[in-house]
Amino acid sequence: MPRSTCLSSFRRLFLFLTGFYCFLTGFCLGQSCDSIEIYYDNIRHSQDNAELEFWVEKALLYARECGDMQAYYEFRFRHSRLAFLQGDYASAFDSLAGLEKEIADYLHQPSILDQMWHSVTPEDFAMYGSDSLGTELHVKIGLGLAEIATYMGGFSEAVNIVTNIRTLYSRDSADAVSARCYNAMGAIFASQGLIQKGEEYFLRSLDLSSGKLPEDFVATVYANLSACYVGAGNPKAALKSAMGSYGLLMKNDLFGEQYVYALFYMGIAYVGLGEYDMAEKQFREALDEATSRAFGHLSLYIRSNLVYVLVEQGNLEEAEMLAQENLVSAIEIDNLEMQENALVYLSHIAEAHQNFYEGLQYKDSAYRVGRRLIEQNNKLRQGIICGGWNSTGNSKRWNVPSGRWPC
Repeated sequence: MPRSTCLSSFRRLFLFLTGFYCFLTGFCLGQSCDSIEIYYDNIRHSQDNAELEFWVEKALLYARECGDMQAYYEFRFRHSRLAFLQGDYASAFDSLAGLEKEIADYLHQPSILDQMWHSVTPEDFAMYGSDSLGTELHVKIGLGLAEIATYMGGFSEAVNIVTNIRTLYSRDSADAVSARCYNAMGAIFASQGLIQKGEEYFLRSLDLSSGKLPEDFVATVYANLSACYVGAGNPKAALKSAMGSYGLLMKNDLFGEQYVYALFYMGIAYVGLGEYDMAEKQFREALDEATSRAFGHLSLYIRSNLVYVLVEQGNLEEAEMLAQENLVSAIEIDNLEMQENALVYLSHIAEAHQNFYEGLQYKDSAYRVGRRLIEQNNKLRQGIICGGWNSTGNSKRWNVPSGRWPC
């Protein structure tokens, strides 16, 4: 639920005073490295992007001071994740790729990224010993790379990465690694429109993770199932899964990316059920949350679906205003997909106002942007195959983001 400005200000003051007290007592200067869990907790419960960045930066300094390399790599991973959430896929990939190679060296293992273009066998890798924390982080980073590859259109490469991760690590913690890999595979197939196959993988992940893995991960899988049911035209099942995700997150007082997706898919399900007032409520709340955290690409998707609902309700004035806002935002981050989407909505709204010439101009612009999007996707795909990353963008063609990942 949206937090009030007063509560947010109070929380920020409390966090500042807590940090200042820690500084005065030497708490953050390495005298007690057991307190690293406090940083994990503050990061998990951050209520906006500024607060998240603050705690990640503090945690990086603290982990380095303590010499805790496991925590240091974990916090660097979370820092890299911020670029992805803001829609800067190229920077996110470059940052994660560098981190993946470092953690592979730390574990004395080959890089997952180096094996991106072919499958491997267990004999290709050495045994890992008992470094379970390092193993878990390497899995997270590898799946993060596969996620970005999927967003950029490198589906076969993403499948190879996930398959190699499971081959590499399932012997150490079979259920945990397999559950995360099944979730990732479900997201890859769902993003290609193979909804039934995606659903199968998500259900397998849920079967392995329920009651065994952290509830924030289970909430992610529930949200992914909701997305699949949306794609399959089953809004009742979609709403049930989205509410399952929302319930777990509220139970654990977790907000952020997963919380936004839970609200978003609840809104999508309500659209499918024809309950536009409820859909509007969920979309507005999700948009407030995404905007406060600077989740650029998420805000575009949410605002786009809110425009659809407003058009269905006959509120063309606000719909046009939000579509224009989406167009400007999409241009600012060079998201051609959502530029095309906003132009199509604007053409429909113009025609509804009997402004047929203006509607035709918007359609023509949408067509030209669509052609650029196709060309961009072809270049991005070639960039993955060649191992280079020269531009940004999003290859997905549907108005709902694909499945989420275990990060």
